[in-house]
Amino acid sequence: MSAYDPLPKLWREWLRQQWALIVVVVTACMALIDPSLGAKGGVLGYEYAIPACIVSIFVAIGLTIPLKELAGGTRAVSFHILCQSYGLLVTPLAYFLLVYYWGWERKFGILTDDFAKGVMAALCMPTTAFTCVMFTKQVGGDDSVAVVNAAIGNLIGPVVSPMVAKYFMGSGPDSGGMFSPKVLSLVYQLVLPLILGVASQLYLKKKLSFDNYGRLQHAAHFVFDIVLVVALYFIFCEGFASGGHSLTVVSITLMTVWVFFVHVGVFAGAWAVGSCLHVRRRAALMMVSSQKTEGMAVAILAIISPLDSGVLTLPVVAYHTVQMAFAASITPRMRAWVERETQLTDEEPVEPFSPYDNLQEEEVAQVRRASSFLRD
Repeated sequence: MSAYDPLPKLWREWLRQQWALIVVVVTACMALIDPSLGAKGGVLGYEYAIPACIVSIFVAIGLTIPLKELAGGTRAVSFHILCQSYGLLVTPLAYFLLVYYWGWERKFGILTDDFAKGVMAALCMPTTAFTCVMFTKQVGGDDSVAVVNAAIGNLIGPVVSPMVAKYFMGSGPDSGGMFSPKVLSLVYQLVLPLILGVASQLYLKKKLSFDNYGRLQHAAHFVFDIVLVVALYFIFCEGFASGGHSLTVVSITLMTVWVFFVHVGVFAGAWAVGSCLHVRRRAALMMVSSQKTEGMAVAILAIISPLDSGVLTLPVVAYHTVQMAFAASITPRMRAWVERETQLTDEEPVEPFSPYDNLQEEEVAQVRRASSFLRD
């Protein structure tokens, strides 16, 4: 019997993939116990905590954006334009014209008004920073363009997404001009912290060694996760305190099912839009442009719709969970499709997926040193 038992590793992998859903559920339950603690006017200081969380989230995003890949991304400009246009403009526009404007989902009792706005808000957000790249590589897609688009989306998202939300979900910066309070709040809490994070990354990358820079990246990821959980707690508290506690299991279930079909539609649309691309870039387009960020969405909604951001956040969380589960479920079949199509064309063969792909460089080096030691 082998001394190596894969079960603990499988459980760790499952927990790593589903930790966001588990943490969100626990956070929502904690907020439901006594929403007044984290709501406006509560003892925990909602008015100060939310701005601090938003600034911290975007500084962390700026520190972790892969700038090196972004600098070398000019070789596929047309693909980047297509990917960002579909994710940030075409997707929310199509949903608005086909569904949201007519209110089909509300007329048939599938979604409440707040959930309908939340789904519309989720579709206005940019792609994820890391998971879209991971899934692109796992299915054999062109991960080089995926990395670039993940960086581009997180750079332009704080500017584009609130503007798109203004027109498609009926909320956003008010009409007071470019110096209105909401516009200034977006600049102070989203754009400037992002610029600070990017500038700090450029400076520290020159000053720190490779190992210390890697530790900084790990620390920034950790801070991002912790601050996101704190922000969700305060947002849920405010949502439940203002009436969100009237949500039912049926309404949440219907919303989750609706979000699933919406995501499948967005994914299928990306497949159709990418019909003119080579198969590996088509796979990258499908994975990148169909996914939506959760962390940035939470921060943006807290600014553009502070009164009901708690309820609006639930469809965003549902969309993020659905896209992760959907991508994981179709990865084997999609990879087989990419490999089959690659053999029929002159494209480079798909590299075999390695368990090292999800590890950081320093972790890979440690594994290889240990393997070398055992061989010796």
